[in-house]
Amino acid sequence: MANKLKSIVASLWQDLRFALRHIVHQPGIWLLASLTLGLGIGANLALYGIARPVLLSPLPYTQAQDLVYVNATNPANNTPYAGFSIPDYQDMRRNMSSLTDLAAYTTRALALKVGDAGAERVTTIQTSYNFADVLDIQPQAGRWFVESDDQIGAARVVVLSDQLWRDRFARSPDTIGQNIEVDGIAHQIIGVMPPATGLQLTGAVWLPLHPQQAEFAATRGVHIVTGIGRLAPGSSLLEADQQARILAAQLEADYPEDNIGRGAVVTEMHDFLVRNVRQPLILMSVLMGTVLLLACVNVLMLLLVRGSVRMQELGIRSALGATTGRLLRQLVSEQLWLAVGSSLCGLLIAWLVLSLLGQSNLWSSSVLQQPLLDSNTILLSAGIGLLLSIIVGVAPAIMLSLNVRQGPAQARSKSAAGGGNTRALLVSVQISFAFALSAVALILAQSYLQTVTIDPGFNGDSVVKVEVSLPASDYPFPGTDVFPLWPEVQQLLPELMAAVNAVPGVKQATIAQNHPLQPGWTTTVRVPDQPLITGDNGAAIEWGIRAVMPGYFQINSIALLAGRDINGFDRVGAQPVAMINRAAAERWFPDEDPIGKTINFFNSDRQVVGVLDNVRFNGLNADYAPAVYPPMMQTPFSGFSVLASTSGNNSSVIKALQEAIWSVEPNATLFRAEPLNNQLNVILQPRKLVTSIVLLIAAFALVLALSGIYGMVAFEVQHRRAEIGLRRALGASAARVVMLAMRRSLWLMLIGCGFGLALALGSERILSGYLTGLSLNSPLVLIFAAGLFCLMAGIASWLPAQRATLITPTEALRYE
Repeated sequence: MANKLKSIVASLWQDLRFALRHIVHQPGIWLLASLTLGLGIGANLALYGIARPVLLSPLPYTQAQDLVYVNATNPANNTPYAGFSIPDYQDMRRNMSSLTDLAAYTTRALALKVGDAGAERVTTIQTSYNFADVLDIQPQAGRWFVESDDQIGAARVVVLSDQLWRDRFARSPDTIGQNIEVDGIAHQIIGVMPPATGLQLTGAVWLPLHPQQAEFAATRGVHIVTGIGRLAPGSSLLEADQQARILAAQLEADYPEDNIGRGAVVTEMHDFLVRNVRQPLILMSVLMGTVLLLACVNVLMLLLVRGSVRMQELGIRSALGATTGRLLRQLVSEQLWLAVGSSLCGLLIAWLVLSLLGQSNLWSSSVLQQPLLDSNTILLSAGIGLLLSIIVGVAPAIMLSLNVRQGPAQARSKSAAGGGNTRALLVSVQISFAFALSAVALILAQSYLQTVTIDPGFNGDSVVKVEVSLPASDYPFPGTDVFPLWPEVQQLLPELMAAVNAVPGVKQATIAQNHPLQPGWTTTVRVPDQPLITGDNGAAIEWGIRAVMPGYFQINSIALLAGRDINGFDRVGAQPVAMINRAAAERWFPDEDPIGKTINFFNSDRQVVGVLDNVRFNGLNADYAPAVYPPMMQTPFSGFSVLASTSGNNSSVIKALQEAIWSVEPNATLFRAEPLNNQLNVILQPRKLVTSIVLLIAAFALVLALSGIYGMVAFEVQHRRAEIGLRRALGASAARVVMLAMRRSLWLMLIGCGFGLALALGSERILSGYLTGLSLNSPLVLIFAAGLFCLMAGIASWLPAQRATLITPTEALRYE
């Protein structure tokens, strides 16, 4: 037994060495096959490195399958996942028996100051005291909040993130008990969260909910918190969802002014966290799988062609006594070297892709984690390479080893015929997928170009912005009972306007609650003597609140359609006024002049003094939303943007603007200082990324399909040289010979495009989120895609077919 095993191992080693020598002497096919298969493997490994921590890794919590998100819904504003007010959350917590407990949180960007360093803008997470208990997590140092910390008027405390503890405090145990400033207010450090891993909430610091949201703690009209709960034993996700909907309906009935049309939804935690990235990753998975399939088809065709060329060599080995099994083993051993080459190529390509992506800002989201290429990925690459190499290599090896036993002449004829049918089938598969990808890529490119040309409703050329946050310690919110009176902010705004307008290089400057590309806040606006306008589900349609100072519309080139602009007389104590946009005027005052009409929001009646053109502040692809523009002196906010039209170097103007703001308010936190049009690039980046990736994938698939068509026609011309020479001797014209050589490829193009069309149409649902006013059912797009594809495929088949016209009868006979 041992001797037999030793003999088998020696024989396999001999086959491997012989295969390696064959590859070294003729490396072309092996290199091409390894690179082709490696590209498919590498692309999929890169996607696996991205998707694994998002879609495949479990949540880093105890019994994470029981964790759920509880959100409000607001269909009238197209918001499937909205927030609850704090009183509504408390009612939900008391009455949701399907959950063991329900915690609440909200995120907010605030100014953080550690020691003598300057303040910086960071993301804070403000949570109810029971948050850690619901998720079953404990700080790695210090303690978490207790109920007394989460009360209005309680001492200000904070829990640090592990990253902030590492970066600012060098993980010192003495950190506990120290103070840091959050929004200008001193907070005592009481704990440090464990390191963030996988999908979970991340922020620089954690704060108790009620002290940070004291002004809204008893207000039902401000919906700011999201719920996280844990299913009770024996309860299901469906039961919790149904109970949440019933409770939301009860809240709507009890508090119709604040909750009309608002519902509730319960979602499994993992599904909620990946809701924005699942569809793009699934799309990429389908496309990358298609690329791998096409790569396998191309390698299979290469091996079939190489096998036909090696018939004489294998026939000689057979004549010398090699059995069918021996020939098959030799051919399969060559595929092991293909597995090695394709796996190495795949790892190299995946490493390059992940390295480039890891250095980009694509992974700033808390959901998308840093892509990894670890030992599991290496083993996966080796396994995929081995499996695919064996799969694509076994079929040609079996065909060749069996055909060789028929004798050289008969084998060559049979191989040519049978291999030709197989190659035709493989080419048609390539054409189908390549055409589908080409159609999808063209529609996405057209959609992206259409998005780029959408008029946002303003002109941001030569406009820069600096976003500002005022410290709550110096600008305490006065309370909803006296708002809009806010003396500290109202005193600061005129001084700040004068300072920024005096900056050299600034033609005109202004201050606004939001810049034109910020969605901002929404609220219910009422028109006296008119019922609330609601959506299809009965929920009130909310307006965007966009407080501005004089000059905002001129700087951003927003057209004034009727009435007057905001001016310096619209101050505290004057008649409360507001401007509205065209969308609001057409919806609320369709048959009358809105100038002079009264609207009410924030418990204040205001007179409409002007109508403005629409701005797409909710996104370039969103419909125009109703908006109201009150004077900022009559509707102050402690966070706003400084906007300036410039006539000089933007970098120097931005720096001068920052200095001017600090000269008026040294404690202000400044962030996102940049040209306004940079925000357009940020908005377009996800669509641009997806479109670029699909175009690259389609180009690769197209190259594979065209090379398959070229190779099939060239191989057929080579095997039919005698027939073509005879036809030429009998008077066949060059055009007839070309058509003879191209006939099969033309039929395959028609069949492949038909199946490809069906695939493209079937993918429309997946791509719907990336299409702007376009559809894959568009005849013009599909006709253009089919025409372009057939033109390129025709050229790929015409080039080798043209060579058939050079075959002479004498040459054909000599070849035989």
